[in-house]
Amino acid sequence: MSRQSTISRSSGRDFDRIHRILVGTVCAFLVCFAALNVPAGAADKPKPVSIGELTKKAMGHERAGQALEAAKVYEEIARRDPTRKRVVAGRLVKIYATGGVPKKALSWAKVVMETNPQPQAYLAGVYTMLKDHEAARKILEEALEKADETVKKLTLMWQLAGVYEALDQFDKAEARLRAAVELAKGTNHEKAAKKQLDVFLQKREAENKNE
Repeated sequence: MSRQSTISRSSGRDFDRIHRILVGTVCAFLVCFAALNVPAGAADKPKPVSIGELTKKAMGHERAGQALEAAKVYEEIARRDPTRKRVVAGRLVKIYATGGVPKKALSWAKVVMETNPQPQAYLAGVYTMLKDHEAARKILEEALEKADETVKKLTLMWQLAGVYEALDQFDKAEARLRAAVELAKGTNHEKAAKKQLDVFLQKREAENKNE
């Protein structure tokens, strides 16, 4: 074997070794450079909780009787996914209304009212949950004056009768229920109207006996 061929093989091995060293050095440099350009805390930043997981968390709080904690999670869902805002709005209204947070209850009620077929009746219901029966009465009486469909009128009448009853205005409640019976005559709602009146009269009779 000639000296020249030995030198040639030796040079080839040296070249391969140097090449591997250079490649390793470049890779190490690139890794370090990438690490230096990662924002502080990004490497160990927790993965965002999914909407499904947030929903389960909110429901868990409700089952545990932690309604206001559930409300915080529902609001987070609404912020994260605006398409679900109307879905959680109804739950938020109920939680805040029954939890004594009227400002937030009424704020979320506006969201529900955007798509509710009877927005004023819904708003009156929210005021009823807030125990503000006088505000509910005013809303319902005004809505009833403007209503032009039998079904809407009946719904408002029944709801208004309930508000009168909460205000201890029993004569007005009975009068409204009797008016609903007259309006419902000959319609599919006649039976329901009579039942509403009968339930009210039976209740009043029982209360009078206990007095």
